[in-house]
Amino acid sequence: MTAIIGHKGELTIPPEVRHAAQLEEGDEVEFEVTGAGILVRRLEFEDRDPWYYGTPEWEEGLDRALAESEAGTGTIYESGEAFLAALRQWSKDADLRNT
Repeated sequence: MTAIIGHKGELTIPPEVRHAAQLEEGDEVEFEVTGAGILVRRLEFEDRDPWYYGTPEWEEGLDRALAESEAGTGTIYESGEAFLAALRQWSKDADLRNT
């Protein structure tokens, strides 16, 4: 199986290889040059930085969360279920405000 590198260095990975490696659009891969050639490895989810890290919105939210934590003004939920119930209620409230 072969592929051609485009003028900007793009490489189309053949469908059979993408399927075998479980690669999907948007996946991040890393390259390693070895004695035998080039190894292309899919990064596992926990190895990847989400796209929003470092954005102004993310930084602002992080600063706000840290300030709330330091001030003791954040909300503490006794369980994951309680947290999810609060999120569902916030979503319903937002839907009502947007109608």
